[in-house]
Parts: sequence; C-alpha cells; structure tokens
Amino acid sequence: YTNNHAGRAAYSGPVFFAYRQHVRLLARSWTAYSADCIYRVDWRIDFPLEKEGRTRYVCLDSLLPGYERMKNEDIRNLRRAEIFKAAIECFNENGYYKTSVDMICARAAITKRGLYYHFKSKDELFIELFHYRGRQYFEHIADFINNVEDPLEKIRMFVGRGSQFIRRNEDFLRFFVEFMIVGARNPVIGAVLKAHYDSSIDNFKKLLRCAIDAGKMIDHDIQQTAQAVFISSMGMFFTFYTLSPPFNLLKQHNYDIEVILRSVCTGQEL
Repeated sequence: YTNNHAGRAAYSGPVFFAYRQHVRLLARSWTAYSADCIYRVDWRIDFPLEKEGRTRYVCLDSLLPGYERMKNEDIRNLRRAEIFKAAIECFNENGYYKTSVDMICARAAITKRGLYYHFKSKDELFIELFHYRGRQYFEHIADFINNVEDPLEKIRMFVGRGSQFIRRNEDFLRFFVEFMIVGARNPVIGAVLKAHYDSSIDNFKKLLRCAIDAGKMIDHDIQQTAQAVFISSMGMFFTFYTLSPPFNLLKQHNYDIEVILRSVCTGQEL
C-alpha cells in the first residue's frame, strides 16, 4: 500500500494494516500504522487485495475525508492494549507457565521484537497486565463512588460496583486467580500481590474511618474489618473457578460483606 492511487498524495511513509488474520479488509473498520502515527479509518473495502498478481493500492484520503492522526503516546497505549488483550487470553487458556511469548505474539499479530519493545520479559508483561486490569477495576469503581457523599453508602457502592465489574469481566477474575497461584511460587509476583494487598487494605481503612467519623459506624478495629473484607473477596475468587457452586456467588459475596458491615454500624444505620 502506497500513497498514490487517485493522483493525490496521502501519506508518504510506509503503511501496514494491523489485522489478526493477515489482512482482510472486509470489516467496517481498520487501523493503518506508520512509523509516527496511526490513521483510524472507518470504511468498507469490498475488492480483493490482489488482482491478476498485482497488489491493489489504496489512497487513504480517497477512503475517508478527515481520518484521525494519533500521537506517539496514543500509538504506544493502543499497541500495549492489543498485547494485553492477547496475553490475558493466552494466560487464561493455557496458564502462565504453559504460555510462551511466541503464543502471545501470534495472538497479538506482533513480532517478538515488537513485544520486547514494550515489555522486557514475560514476567514484566504478566505484572503489567495485572496493573493494567487492576486500574480499570478501580477506575470503574471511582467513577461512581467519588460523587457519593454518604460514607457508608460509598462503602456499599464500592463493593457493589466491584461485583458488577467482575460479572462483566470474568476474564479478569480468571486471570487474577492465575496471578495469585503463580505468586505462591514466584517471589517477584508474590511481592506484587503483597503490595496490592497493602494498598487495598489501606484504601478500605480510609473508607471505614470516614464512616466512623461521620457517625455511621461504631469505633472499631478497622484493620481487622478491612482484612475480613479482603479475605472474603479472595475466597470468592478461588471458589468461582474451583468449586462452581450451585448458587449466585457474587450475590453471596455481597451478602457476606453486608453482614460484616452491619456488625460495625451504629444502631440507626442497621
């Protein structure tokens, strides 16, 4: 694909099309990458890529007036997101130890060199994927609780919205279980889990302290309450993929957390 099909210059640099199954431009959208930008084009191309042994050329500006130019940082984030998507599929299907870098590269349609440009090793990709999906989880919750004034309602929404996110993103739940299993044997992964635990406990303690200060909860050992909530959540994760219980596990988890919260609420908040 070059830059002159209709007598007009479109883009003078090299362009290739990122598509998982080689290049099939029969979908309604595709993404054209170049050395320093990405053009997102929303169009339908219904002619073959090759005709009579000759490559067909497409002028980008003949397809869409006003395609979008993306900055280098946007390119990097988009490509990393594609690698993360491929990686979580591979890790969930095969487990961490049986997943190779080659598998991830094939799924993401990227070379090894390209993957190692973003991540130095499989361990680093595994850890960065954990942080990436974890940020999505907490950003989803923050979008709702940041606008809630009542501290007790904020705690309940924290739990409820977290369950909602998990219900819609079961791939992350499965990956999180795999991450914990690997962390039991790998000290580097284990250290990441310890940092996640410490951060989760501290954040929940802050919510509990606000509820106490507002008179919504009795003064109690917020460390133990935060630990009880965290341990209940970890148990829910493992139960989901090991026992396949004949009941709604997320509903049960919300019930468990509500029992914990009611035990420390003031009389008027029960």
